[in-house]
Amino acid sequence: WSAVDPVPEEFLQRGDEGIEEFLNLINASSVITHNKEWSERFINNPNYFKIHSFEQFNIFIRKQFRSSYLLSGKGEIAVYDDSIAIKPDTNEVVVKFRYMPKLKVISGSAKIEPYPVFSEVGSSGKKELVSYIKINVENTDQQLLLAY
Repeated sequence: WSAVDPVPEEFLQRGDEGIEEFLNLINASSVITHNKEWSERFINNPNYFKIHSFEQFNIFIRKQFRSSYLLSGKGEIAVYDDSIAIKPDTNEVVVKFRYMPKLKVISGSAKIEPYPVFSEVGSSGKKELVSYIKINVENTDQQLLLAY
């Protein structure tokens, strides 16, 4: 097991409000716990419902969760195995998928760049910046296709 908490310290420091903000940021509809502290936190929170447990593992769903792939801007998104289709309704959207340098616009015309969101402790044990995908378009009357 990793000794690194999946919720970054900057969010943990703000208690339930910070944890909820982080879970919304990563579009998490459910939570899996395997230690007593986290399990009790969600058992005692009326916004969570335990749907399954096995040995030390508990699975909770977020009762009030509203899924959204957009951090900012407006548009429609479809997710495929190897690409993302986006029909932006605004000239700038930030999509809740991690930016990778090899990401390309393979259909449509847009500028894509990293949008820094939070820091997490990576597998190296060091803090790493997590960036989502920022998309700028001049023409919102198009569908974009992005792929790695």
